[in-house]
Amino acid sequence: MIQASNVTLQFGKRILYENVNIQFDKGNCYGIIGANGAGKSQFLKILSGELQPNSGEVIVTPGERISVLKQDHFLYDEFDVLTTVIMGNKRLYEVMQEKDALYAKPDFSDEDGIRAAELEGEFAEMDGWDAESSAQSMLNQLVTVLIACVTGPMFFPVIAGMFWKRMNTKAAAASIISGIVVGIIWVLVGMHNTWHPVYIILPVSIVVGVITCLATSPK
Repeated sequence: MIQASNVTLQFGKRILYENVNIQFDKGNCYGIIGANGAGKSQFLKILSGELQPNSGEVIVTPGERISVLKQDHFLYDEFDVLTTVIMGNKRLYEVMQEKDALYAKPDFSDEDGIRAAELEGEFAEMDGWDAESSAQSMLNQLVTVLIACVTGPMFFPVIAGMFWKRMNTKAAAASIISGIVVGIIWVLVGMHNTWHPVYIILPVSIVVGVITCLATSPK
């Protein structure tokens, strides 16, 4: 759990936000939206500890950590996606890199062996062996959310147009609203499951789209 308690951020006379109270619970995906300059990046920096608020505090459940990737579109171009996600845990990635360098040495010494054992212990404590599968699961959830946000509102008008050539304004509006509703459901399902819900949502979407179109199109 991550909790922001009475967080206030102010630059000079400009107050970005004041007395913010919010809690992020385990198992959920959250997004922060707002206009340019509203303070989204600053708030994330406050959560990660990179930026100190003018007042208030951020509380993280003891024993848990926050992994962060820099907001730079080009910083990770040379890395694959899974590695980039793992890099969010800075210490884990450092241990992985040092381990690989040690094992790659042609003149592996006793001292190297002792250091490698220390790193292996730290690696295991950080659940390093599960890092790749955890990153893959996180990416699957993000893909689900992105697909829902992009395709949900557009899906029903397309289906309606395919099944009814004379779609009027009423039919189009009803189809778009239905698409948004199912898109929201798609997001909620995707956030709480490790499997991909597209296999169920797509056929359901087609059926609902056809019914919506037939019910609202001219006779």
